Amino acid sequence: MVIIGTFFGAIGAVFFKKGSGELYTHIKDALKNLRNKNLWIGIFFYCAAIVVYLIALKQEKLTYIYPLASLTYIWIALLSVKYLGERMNAAKVWGFILIIGGVILVGLGNV
Repeated sequence: MVIIGTFFGAIGAVFFKKGSGELYTHIKDALKNLRNKNLWIGIFFYCAAIVVYLIALKQEKLTYIYPLASLTYIWIALLSVKYLGERMNAAKVWGFILIIGGVILVGLGNV
């Protein structure tokens, strides 16, 4: 369940990035941001992630769930490559391997 929450959070982050390109930062134009579809989609997915996390927290230990949240970094990278045209390099791939290894070790410690 937490993995779904991390994916929702990553989708939200990608939509926030897309929406930031259309963001009005001057105070007199701030209300125009309410028409920014990408920001609203990002907010929706962040809220969905929060609901999933709350359900998971009710069922599991925080020390098990919270490290799983680091999977969000992997989803964001993959989605950013696919939808934002960002590039992947060897350092990032190794970082993801280490994150996955850490999540596995934490999971084994909670068995």
